[in-house]
Amino acid sequence: MPGELWRRLVRRVLSILLLGGISAGAWAQSDQISSSAKFLWGEGRWELTLSCPLSVVPTSDPDAVAPRQQYQAEQYLEDHRRQELLRRLMPIRLTSTASVAEALKQNPDLGPIVDQLNSELKFVFSRLDASGQVLTMRWSLDLWKNIAQLLPPVEQPNPLKRLLGWNPSRPFSGIVIYAMSPLPWRGTGTSIRWEPSLSPRFMDEEGQTLFDRSQMDPSYLAKWGTAAFQESRFNERRFQNRIGLDPLRIVARGVWGKRPNDLILADSDWDRILSLPANRRLLREGRLLILWGIPKYLEEPKEGPPAPLPDRDNIPLVRVVPQPAPPGPVTTPK
Repeated sequence: MPGELWRRLVRRVLSILLLGGISAGAWAQSDQISSSAKFLWGEGRWELTLSCPLSVVPTSDPDAVAPRQQYQAEQYLEDHRRQELLRRLMPIRLTSTASVAEALKQNPDLGPIVDQLNSELKFVFSRLDASGQVLTMRWSLDLWKNIAQLLPPVEQPNPLKRLLGWNPSRPFSGIVIYAMSPLPWRGTGTSIRWEPSLSPRFMDEEGQTLFDRSQMDPSYLAKWGTAAFQESRFNERRFQNRIGLDPLRIVARGVWGKRPNDLILADSDWDRILSLPANRRLLREGRLLILWGIPKYLEEPKEGPPAPLPDRDNIPLVRVVPQPAPPGPVTTPK
């Protein structure tokens, strides 16, 4: 899309979403398209879903057979995908201080990157509902290879803080941060649950930023971002290729920022991380896992086998039924 046309589209969307001229829902309904978006933080993906009734799709052949009607509806949704993608990207938190909408308002030159995201959408499925009258299509984007392009590029990592003197520590294979409980929101006098963003910062107890994406190795940053996220589960197993078998497990002490997207860690934990080169390497390579969200505890059933442990919730239970021992060798009396 030419630059001037793109800037006009950006201004139109921002006037709708930021200035409140028209509600976002009304804009979508004007085309009889419903849209939704969802983060799959644990999988590093973002999904866009569009739906519309077949009856609203313009057609020159109203008596077309069902496969032809579905094809025409798919083309209709794909024609409207760019503007719905732009609208659904707007509230995404790039950092604790800026959403995509705020970043575009400050720098409309980011617009072509969003246009590029439209071409990078990966098709997931296209299907009709049970009645055969409503079509739903879904696409996805990789958080770190696609959406993170809206963040400033990192070509050379900034240095990490180094501690002088001895501190009680040892090398670890990764870092796991527990951030599920409501945490003090520094400067507000309230407590709130931490929320993920594409670029979280990690602070000490004085509010000094000790680690963010600008200090990461660019190759690892493009591979999997600053940290992995596990929502509501104590499940480290699926992230062992990232955090290893012997991670440092710590508890976040608070949240920071305009939105609660930054984490405060205890100074004693920073001492254990920053005092050894092997542990500083964990930060540079983004070998962090953040456990966040409302914990989901599994209750013991009244009957049957015990409930699975939280880190085994994806492993099916197998009931083991004892079998009688095989008969021994037959002996005949002498």
